[in-house]
Amino acid sequence: MDWTDCPIIEKIQGKMSGAPVLRHSRMRPQDIISNEAMGAEWIAEAHGLSVDDVRTVLAFYDQHRDELPTEYISPERRKAMLSAPAV
Repeated sequence: MDWTDCPIIEKIQGKMSGAPVLRHSRMRPQDIISNEAMGAEWIAEAHGLSVDDVRTVLAFYDQHRDELPTEYISPERRKAMLSAPAV
């Protein structure tokens, strides 16, 4: 999966070694995912981001989580995914 499919994620050569980041920041999407249990408002306030941008990243992740490496998944989400009934 390519994080740059998310409209608010960018990859710029020389910025965070070309890793995907939230536009106009140095925050990697996996860092947002890893802190998801803290809540979108806390993440936004702690890192100087807009709540809408954090929610956009989390929503994109929810839509594409099967395509992401499991190290991006927070322990709480991983536990919930393992205990959820198959669809």
